[in-house]
Amino acid sequence: MNKQKSVEAILKVKEHHINQMTNIKNLVNGKEVDAPTLVAKTKCVFGKWLYNPDNRVKDILGLIFYEKIDALHEKWHMEYAKIYNIFQKKNKKTFLSKITRSNKIKMMDIDRAKAYYKDLEATTKKLLMELDKSHRRFLALSNCSYDFSST
Repeated sequence: MNKQKSVEAILKVKEHHINQMTNIKNLVNGKEVDAPTLVAKTKCVFGKWLYNPDNRVKDILGLIFYEKIDALHEKWHMEYAKIYNIFQKKNKKTFLSKITRSNKIKMMDIDRAKAYYKDLEATTKKLLMELDKSHRRFLALSNCSYDFSST
């Protein structure tokens, strides 16, 4: 991956993450979301970029910087999983819910999801800040100072 593609990839990952936060906010606010955000940290767009060895993110950013982003990304997914699980209950039809037709999300669960969303926003803010630092770091590298294509 060359420098320009690396810079574009960071911007794409950041944009996708912001879009996912919009989807999650819509979900928490009672709107339908067609494609919920993936829970697994290695399956989302951000994870595919971060953990793909061909992208050499760890080499380019350095281990300490990479581990900080990885830890924030993992924390984000753990916090998001709490919200995801609340709304997945609605989609699971149990025997009891079929009889009583009560698979609606309870108000208490919605309030919990909103509280979890606040935590998710805080983690997102930190994660986006680290992505901005990563972006600046990629831009600062001259084409000669780092061989993006070597393995």
